[in-house]
Formats: sequence, structure tokens, C-alpha cells
Amino acid sequence: MEVQRKCQWCGKPFIAHTMVTRFCSKSCTEKAYKDKKRKQKLQEYEAKQNEQPMQEVGIVGGKPFLSPAEAATLLGISRATIYRHMAAGIIRALQLRGRTIIRKSDIEKMFDNAPDYKKRSYGRKQTVLYYTTNEILEKYQIQKKTLYRRCKLYNIPKVEEGNRVFYNRTLIDKYFADLAEEINPDCYYTPEQVMEKYAMSRNAVVTFALRHNIPRINCHHEVYYSRAHIDAIKEKQDKLNPDYYTYSEITEKYGLTKINISYYVNKYDITRFKQGSRTMVLRTEFDKVYREHRDGTYTPKKRESKSDQQIQKE
Repeated sequence: MEVQRKCQWCGKPFIAHTMVTRFCSKSCTEKAYKDKKRKQKLQEYEAKQNEQPMQEVGIVGGKPFLSPAEAATLLGISRATIYRHMAAGIIRALQLRGRTIIRKSDIEKMFDNAPDYKKRSYGRKQTVLYYTTNEILEKYQIQKKTLYRRCKLYNIPKVEEGNRVFYNRTLIDKYFADLAEEINPDCYYTPEQVMEKYAMSRNAVVTFALRHNIPRINCHHEVYYSRAHIDAIKEKQDKLNPDYYTYSEITEKYGLTKINISYYVNKYDITRFKQGSRTMVLRTEFDKVYREHRDGTYTPKKRESKSDQQIQKE
């Protein structure tokens, strides 16, 4: 059987094979079913809301004595604020065996002798001088992120008036004074000067400064390192102990590679120490070990047994 029908969901005509078919496809059937369930839930929710009577303000306002929660509802503030006002003596209350009671008339009397309302002023004070943001950037030659970072670091408040922002001139001059000072080139190195003088890369300069805690100054997006500290450490590193070899001296004297030198130093536990980036090796021990090892006459140190060590201690 074929019957010409119109879909009750999308409105398109279709051919039905039964007398009770109302939708043209499975998709329209599911959509209609979901819409029906949605409407049923909405009706149930509205019915529950109508069954529960809403609380009247008069129930709270008509009581002569209130609890802190009821007083908070009456005034439209939180209960914690009510307790703070009671502790400060603004609202009078009475405690009876764990219950706190507030008289409604006392709350009403608060408004009888209330002081005049004063509008809060968030603008600038007439007795204080201020900088604008652009004035600070122009005077100290810095960027906005530097300004914001320093203001946050030193707790410098800002005053907003419309779209403009102002900062206290006294505080700005106090905490930004170091940015206005000129750097003495006789006392500080730039990273480029250190790189050129000591043949170091930029990463090596940064690592060297962090490792030795070199004092530095950041000014106008540039870093300056203390000249005296760098020169003192470098001069100390350049002074080599004549009783010790460097790896380059051993290579020049015996023709060994760094791997061969490390083999002798580590295997035979030769005395050494670090001086800056160099490893210093004791001359007498290395010469003796290398010579005996080359001639085949090297005899390793005899390890004492535990019993021998205990006898010596006794």
C-alpha cells in the first residue's frame, strides 16, 4: 500500500506504506522524538516551580529579631560581612547559648544617624606630582614591559583616569634613578668587549659570568659586567703553576692526544685539578708514569688488605 503524505517534521511530501507513518525518514523521526521529550521535561520543570511557593521578603522583614543569615538577606550582603560588622560594633547583637540574635530595630536605627554619603575618589591627589606613561618611557628610554615589571617589583601604584594612566613621580624617580645614570666604560665591560679581549663566544661569556657571580647592570636593553671582577679572575686563571702540565703542553712534549692523556691520568690516578677551563696535571707523576709505562717497568701500587689496615691502626 502506498499513501501520499506530508512529513510532520520537515514538511516534505513522501510516500508512506502504512496509515500511521508521519515522518519521511529515520532522521526526522528521531528529531521529532527528541523535541517531544524536551517539551515534556520543560513542562515538568514548570509544574515543580509552580508547586513550590517563593519565599516572601516580608517573612524576613516582619520578624522583630533576626539571625545573622536573615540579617544578611535583609541587607543584601553576605553572612561573613554581618559577622565583621558585629565584631566592629557597627551592628549590635546578643548571644544566647550559641545563638546570635540581631534586633531589627537596631538595623533600622543605623540609617537614622548615618553620615553623609561620600563618593570614593580614585583619581590623582592634588598634593602629589605624577608622570604619564609616555613621560616615563621618554625620560628613561625604556619599554612598557620594563615599566610594568619595575612597578610590580617595587609596588608602585598606578592611577587611572579614563584612558590615561599616571604614576607617582617621587616613587618613579627613586626606583628608576639607576636607569638614568651613565655607565662608566672604565668600570664595566659589554659582552662584545669581553668576547673580543678574551676570545670567548657570547654563550661562554654568559656562562662565565653566572659561574663566577660577576656583578652586572642592565641598562637600556644592554648588559654591563664589572671590569675589575672579570680581569681579576682571568689574570688568576692565566697564571699557571710551573709544577703542573696543561693538556696542550703534554701534547706538545709527548705527542699524545687528549684521549691518551685522560687514559693515563684516570687509570693511574695522577694528581690533577681544574683551573678555569684547563685541567692541570702534576709534572713529576705524569713523567714517571709515562716513562715507566713506555719502558715496561711500571709496577702498580700494592693495595693493602683490610686486615693489614686494621693492624696498622692498632
